[in-house]
Amino acid sequence: MNNTLTNGLGLLSLVANTGRAHGVTELANMAELPKSHVHRLLQSLVEARYLEKDHQSRYSISVGALRLGRELLRNIPVRRMALPEMMQLVGEVKAALSLAAPFGHEAISIAHITPDGNLRGSMESLGSVLSAHASASGKLFLAYLPEDEVGEVLAQLDYSGGGPNAHRNAESLKAELPQIRARGYSINNLESGANMNSFAVPIHNQDGKVFAALGASAQANELSLKRIAELAPILLESVQRIESTIKEENP
Repeated sequence: MNNTLTNGLGLLSLVANTGRAHGVTELANMAELPKSHVHRLLQSLVEARYLEKDHQSRYSISVGALRLGRELLRNIPVRRMALPEMMQLVGEVKAALSLAAPFGHEAISIAHITPDGNLRGSMESLGSVLSAHASASGKLFLAYLPEDEVGEVLAQLDYSGGGPNAHRNAESLKAELPQIRARGYSINNLESGANMNSFAVPIHNQDGKVFAALGASAQANELSLKRIAELAPILLESVQRIESTIKEENP
């Protein structure tokens, strides 16, 4: 990829992820790029309306960036195919439902439906990055990686975050991956937070590769391990219908 484009996208991500305005010098230091180069990139992003510049010459994310997210969501095929099934499913499982896709070594939420059936579009759920070591979807994608990639990925993860039961090292996480594959779904038992449980089942594309995950989450007292075992077959049946739709559209 062109270095200028890569650096520009990197700056856009820096500003978007921190949630506050930054000056040129600060962004140059954060990006480890020359100040003059950063200034030119910022001006281009302002002209494209992805960033805005205030009276103190600080830069923050602009509402123009919403165009990217809107068009992206509209054009993610698995989201379009899964949403009708998720809307039918949420009343039965009585838990929040999420659809996630791989995002580097982690996972990212591309759809979220609340237990009352509302499709969420807020940034607190949509676009959330889900930890590879402490989320059901993140662990699921790790479990289905090619064997020769797993060790390298595990060595790069940060194991410092998560809830009381989160994995704290590569060896611990690696030991769970065969269990996930054997079970057919991944469980998050107080790993992402102190009182949250979730699980995720894999969605395969027409070539048989896991490229998305359908998950359910709730407070631990509402989604016990016993309840997860009861609900998992229901989500797996839903995934079969989603995969059938995928195959029909991609013969």
